[in-house]
Amino acid sequence: MTGNKRRLTFSLVTFVLVMAVAYFTAKQNGMFDGNKSANKSPDAEFAIEDTASIDRFVITKSSGEKATLTRDPKQGWMINGRFKAKPESILLIMRTFKNVRPRVRVGVGARNNVIRNIAAYHRK
Repeated sequence: MTGNKRRLTFSLVTFVLVMAVAYFTAKQNGMFDGNKSANKSPDAEFAIEDTASIDRFVITKSSGEKATLTRDPKQGWMINGRFKAKPESILLIMRTFKNVRPRVRVGVGARNNVIRNIAAYHRK
């Protein structure tokens, strides 16, 4: 073999080995398990699995306006104890509580921007 062929063969073998190690490492860390995330941490899991156990929640605007939704056994979901809530809206909120997942972790450099955006445009 000439020098160029040896280098090419060595490079290809090295590349295949590196890719194999990367693949098995990623597979072991769960990167190919559908919705599971490789950078999952306990604090990243904040979805509510059992939404049937929820009987009250509060929605607050940044301006201070507040709506308290409570589950009444006879009347269903009530807003501020006075108005009946739409069942399809409550179903959407409960589905959101159950399915909410963070897409990525917020980096240290972006943290202040994220906090500023949440403070300006949020519903709590």
